[in-house]
Amino acid sequence: MLAAVRRVGQSGRLKYLLLVGDVPGGQFRNAGVPRCSIPTNYVSAKVNTRWGSEPTLATDAPYGDLNGDGVPELAVGRIPADSVEELAAVVRKILRYEQQSPASQPRHLNVVAGMGGFGTLTDALIEAAARQVIQQTVPLGYDVRQTSANPTSPHWPPAGEFRDCVCRQFAEGGLAWIYLGHGLPSELDRVATPKGHKSILSVDDVPLLRCGSHGPLAVLVACYTGAIDAGQDCLAEELLLAEEGPVAVIAATRVTMPYGNTVLGYELLRAYFSDRPVELGETLRLAQRRTLSDAADDTLRQSLDMLARGLSTPPVDLAAERREHVSMYHLLGDPLVRLRRLPEEMAYGAGGDSIAK
Repeated sequence: MLAAVRRVGQSGRLKYLLLVGDVPGGQFRNAGVPRCSIPTNYVSAKVNTRWGSEPTLATDAPYGDLNGDGVPELAVGRIPADSVEELAAVVRKILRYEQQSPASQPRHLNVVAGMGGFGTLTDALIEAAARQVIQQTVPLGYDVRQTSANPTSPHWPPAGEFRDCVCRQFAEGGLAWIYLGHGLPSELDRVATPKGHKSILSVDDVPLLRCGSHGPLAVLVACYTGAIDAGQDCLAEELLLAEEGPVAVIAATRVTMPYGNTVLGYELLRAYFSDRPVELGETLRLAQRRTLSDAADDTLRQSLDMLARGLSTPPVDLAAERREHVSMYHLLGDPLVRLRRLPEEMAYGAGGDSIAK
């Protein structure tokens, strides 16, 4: 499969790649129906194994790397459908999203933060870095709505009922629903509620979502939530395949780390708001390429590097950590999804007013 993509890519006319089919070996829910599957790739891990991850990373990133240099030339996405019916549901959702008027786009992002658990000082520094990234990238025209799993936070949900709060947030739409915290293949972190410890969002909660035509992009900055090679469909897959779920999902296949997460998250926001690509896949591709670079002329990236060197246990290899995060984070969805933008953003056109080229 990889050789075939690279062979076609030699023409220079290939820009986007959409993989339609689940990864072989996972659970298939519709027994007796012909199954479409497309294998993923595996690359050796170096840094995140120190955090307890597997020795290899499941990754679709090599499909976008036409010359084998580790830098993506193609924007790659996957619709992990097991049947024609699942694929049709995703296509209907994308069409509803694209047919909405940009003027109807809700002007907000939901940012949901789980518990850190790295220690009081480290958690505070990571939170401060995330806040700085948002402040420097998100324009004033957008409302950043925060929700926190910390009971002492002013952003703790009323009565601590996370599931109901999350369902409302997805129903209200917005540009993106962003989760920052711990995760597993089937769920986000569990937090204390009046009814005991419950998951912020799990595969069992997906049928409760009612995104409609305003379905946001879901970005799960967490471990394992995009584990497309797991024995059962992961949370990111379930979210995409649900017709009332988000229009697309960006999530990781393995254990992720604070520094790599922060850099890739920063570059995603910067690509979206500064370069204004028309398609979702190009937004991720730009973010991946910049994450791989040293960005010596970017003061925020320099401060993130300095913070990571101070907090990380030696040996520190920031370049390797960034490479692993580019490999781990996937787009589940169509890379050709045309992003909705506020009318004032559309006036600048794609690629306008970039802060880094």
